[in-house]
Amino acid sequence: YSVIQTRFGAAPPPLAPQGPATPGGSSQSYLLVRGQIDNLSSAITFQPCYPVPSLLPVTPGPFTLVLLNSNAIPLYSLPFTPDVLEGEFDDQPSFATFDLSVPILPGAAAIEIYSNATPVGELVADAYPPYVQVLHPNGGETYGDTDILASWTASDPDGSPLVYLVQFSLDGGNSWDTLGIDW
Repeated sequence: YSVIQTRFGAAPPPLAPQGPATPGGSSQSYLLVRGQIDNLSSAITFQPCYPVPSLLPVTPGPFTLVLLNSNAIPLYSLPFTPDVLEGEFDDQPSFATFDLSVPILPGAAAIEIYSNATPVGELVADAYPPYVQVLHPNGGETYGDTDILASWTASDPDGSPLVYLVQFSLDGGNSWDTLGIDW
């Protein structure tokens, strides 16, 4: 969730809540919001959020993700149906999951999830972004068909636990391939 704060700037004028965004060009970035929903209580457990290059398909449903600014004014809303995990032996699954992409909007400070208009989960951005320094490779290197050892250092001024999305680019940063997620 510190990605939210890192990627968003000052608050814009409030926008009316809206449905899924239409990609406006190749420069638009999105945030992948992931989590689990307890089917009995509707309680939400969020997983780390990451930037992604495009929108994922979504089926509207009884849950709604809402991006809020620091004054709790909605900037964006997205109704969705979570993915229900198949239970063994015809058991009722106890959890459902969601993987949603939302536009990265200036001023967004929190994400709330609602179930039939009742709030069931909230993810608030940290006050300060984490510090990450890539030690090796740090850009511009050219490698042949050899193994590469990547190293970095990171810390978070708020003391939040850190996880990592490790990616590489073969075309100078125009596109990225993922090596690891949630490290």
